[in-house]
Amino acid sequence: MICQYCGQEIDDGAIWCPACGRENRMVPDYSLIEDTEFQEQISKQEREKRIKDSLEEEELNRIKRDNSRRRRAVIVIFTLIIIGAMVIGEMKYQDYVHAHSYDYQIEHAQLSFEDKDYESALSYADTASTLDSDKIAPWYILAYSYYELGDNDEAANILETVLNNGLIMDEYTPEDIYSLLCSVYDENGEYDKIRNLAIDCKEKYEDEYASVFNQYLVEVPVFSELGGDYEKPVTVSLKAESSSYTIYYTLDGSEPDLNSDVYKEAIVLPEGETTITAVCVDSKGNMSLSVSQTYEITLLPPDPPNVTPASGTYTSAVSVIVEVPTGCTAYYTWDGSTPDEDSYEYKNPLDMPEGNNIFTVILIDTNGISSKTVTRNYVYIPDNTDLNNVNTQDEDSEDEAVDEEV
Repeated sequence: MICQYCGQEIDDGAIWCPACGRENRMVPDYSLIEDTEFQEQISKQEREKRIKDSLEEEELNRIKRDNSRRRRAVIVIFTLIIIGAMVIGEMKYQDYVHAHSYDYQIEHAQLSFEDKDYESALSYADTASTLDSDKIAPWYILAYSYYELGDNDEAANILETVLNNGLIMDEYTPEDIYSLLCSVYDENGEYDKIRNLAIDCKEKYEDEYASVFNQYLVEVPVFSELGGDYEKPVTVSLKAESSSYTIYYTLDGSEPDLNSDVYKEAIVLPEGETTITAVCVDSKGNMSLSVSQTYEITLLPPDPPNVTPASGTYTSAVSVIVEVPTGCTAYYTWDGSTPDEDSYEYKNPLDMPEGNNIFTVILIDTNGISSKTVTRNYVYIPDNTDLNNVNTQDEDSEDEAVDEEV
């Protein structure tokens, strides 16, 4: 039998075309047995078709599910790859930023330094120093780390370079640099370098960081008198902190050395300007820093002496009295000449001589400085004296006596 739809040959009595699946509407001669067999065959075909359809649908669903899972897996993997790439990129970016950030490098250098991880501190500080070489912090951490690791030469080289170049002060100051460098020199037994470093520090900062060197250097001499202007003689004593020290000094402001004068007794300063510069030297030959004091001495002459009585004419005996202050000696003449140390020394009140006399007196102090002269004109004519016999000192002298200070 031929299918009326597709033309495919089908079995006699078949209701469905196995090729196109459509119902065959041609009715064969009816047979109960054949119909039963036919129905069973139809049922079998339907079951087989349903099973096949079910299996096909399940397979399709499975394939869809597998494809969906694979798509999700691909998306997840791709997303993870993107996220990983972003994380790696961010990490690399941060590494780049950190590698080029002074603040980051110096912060980690400081943390490593505080934790005494000097190897790490060296690495971070070295990078920081290349990012900002004008700041003290990375150089100090570098030097201190080398010092702690036993490389004193490298530490000294870094610190000396810092001091020579003059860097920007931050959390570390020149005091920190000087202190650490003194420690390095001290461990190396380089006393002269510590002394020269102290001299350099004084030239740059005066006495601002002088205390840094006190524990390393021989103590300086102590002056009994501070420099300044004086109107009297000055005697200066020098004292060393230890009796084992020797003091060397100069009086012209030059730096003393082992060939200078050795201090033995107090120094009496002359009039004018004198600069005393002194050092102490210990038993090992180590020399302290030098200290100086400048004295300007201007000695004033003593005040003119007070002389009584005043100039005038006297008819009765009168004593001439000169007030002589302590530390001075009075010298006088009766002929009006200027007295000096070779003239008569005044010791007691003087009897006024008869006649017309010019009394002149001066004071000379222990420094040999003379006061102004004081002059008195005394005319002493006793009551019983013949005026015609009175000796006149000077025919041209004034009729009225005059007191003078010259």
